[in-house]
Amino acid sequence: ASHELIARRMLEMPSPVIVSLFVQGKLQWRRSKVLSRPPRLIPPEEQTWREAYDGARATQYDGGDLPDGIDDVRCWPVHEPGWRREILRTGLEGW
Repeated sequence: ASHELIARRMLEMPSPVIVSLFVQGKLQWRRSKVLSRPPRLIPPEEQTWREAYDGARATQYDGGDLPDGIDDVRCWPVHEPGWRREILRTGLEGW
């Protein structure tokens, strides 16, 4: 639960973001402080999450082809024996 609290606290920071929490390989929730309903995951987000999930290490998207309005995608794994959770942070620009 403490990692979920960290994910929710990211929404309180000044930077506009979308935060997604994955539990056991499934999207648990997806929230934004500037969008009432965040859009579906885009391929760069899926790729970044998958690398964190599979590699059990923090990842950042470096493909360089992010869509307009998105300036960064990062994911942090929180893995324990028998339990996997990842926090995906998508930075928004121009909000």
